[in-house]
Amino acid sequence: MCWPISPLMRQCIEALLRAAEPASPWLVPAPRDPQQPLSKGALNQALRRMIRAPRGLGLEAFTPRDLRRTARSKTLSTRHA
Repeated sequence: MCWPISPLMRQCIEALLRAAEPASPWLVPAPRDPQQPLSKGALNQALRRMIRAPRGLGLEAFTPRDLRRTARSKTLSTRHA
């Protein structure tokens, strides 16, 4: 099944592709080894830093798992609407 992506998501993916490490098979590679994907821990740590920053995101704390769960719920609710 093919899932459509929003124009904003397309822009984000295109920006990642432009900035991508040419030798890496990953869209978001690990900083020290481009042959490995960015770890879940690194993503969690980056989110925590952004949320806690003095001029942070202005959001309550969340994790990538929360984002995935929300996206899944929204996708399922729009498919069955």
